[in-house]
Amino acid sequence: MTTTPQIIVVTDANVLINLMHVARLDLCSRLPGYQFVIPDHVREEITDANQRMTLDDAVVRSVVRIEAITDLSAVTLFIELIAHIGRGEAACLTLAIERG
Repeated sequence: MTTTPQIIVVTDANVLINLMHVARLDLCSRLPGYQFVIPDHVREEITDANQRMTLDDAVVRSVVRIEAITDLSAVTLFIELIAHIGRGEAACLTLAIERG
């Protein structure tokens, strides 16, 4: 039996919020071969209490996964990027580059 390789999708707040507006965050777990990862900086951008609760529930149900940027080289890249773009976007690019 062969397993489908997982494609990592690093997701920014606007995608999450739009999916929550139409009550379809569950789609992130229904796409075979894809795994949706949210940087912890993006999670912090979700400030609406109901949306935060929806996101946290999705994490508990393994619909999406939260990841922190902890590697020294990744933190360095993140700091360089936030000089030019927002924290959420910088976090997404950092994780994407870090994960290849």
